[in-house]
Amino acid sequence: DAINIAGKSNISVVGVAGNADFDGIGIRVSGGASNLIIQNLKIHDVATGPKDAIGIEGASKNIWIDHNELYSTLAVDKDYYDGLLDIKRGAEYITISNNYLHDHHKTSLVGYSDADAGGRYITYDHNVFENIGSRAPSVRDGDVHIYNNYYKNIEVSGINLRMDAIGLIENNVFENA
Repeated sequence: DAINIAGKSNISVVGVAGNADFDGIGIRVSGGASNLIIQNLKIHDVATGPKDAIGIEGASKNIWIDHNELYSTLAVDKDYYDGLLDIKRGAEYITISNNYLHDHHKTSLVGYSDADAGGRYITYDHNVFENIGSRAPSVRDGDVHIYNNYYKNIEVSGINLRMDAIGLIENNVFENA
């Protein structure tokens, strides 16, 4: 149901030549994992385990999520899958760049509840969010920099800064949002 990277450091998961297709298999990062690269992967339709395409939590830090395609389908109930890319429970210093996140209801959550506090320091840059319901991202209690992203066909909400979130939002493009 998921590839678990728990408490490990200095690991790269990199797809080669467009052949890294994780159909129904997500990646879970936890336990203080650090210095990770997740790149060039296609992760989709994750309906088992935590149901996240990529889930990062538990004091994990210094993570780069780059050039991936994450998706499911909007033809199911919004709670059938969880997030495409969720960051919670103390994870921080994460960059999400050059990804294509599409056809999903709950795209990217930062902070899972009002009690999930921390600086976080998350950057979203040069991503495409297309045909999504919401959470692009939804941020609770953290510092985010969201720049040069493209939002197309957003049903409910795009960027959603909530309780104690601080955001620097620059140069994004919104079409039919």
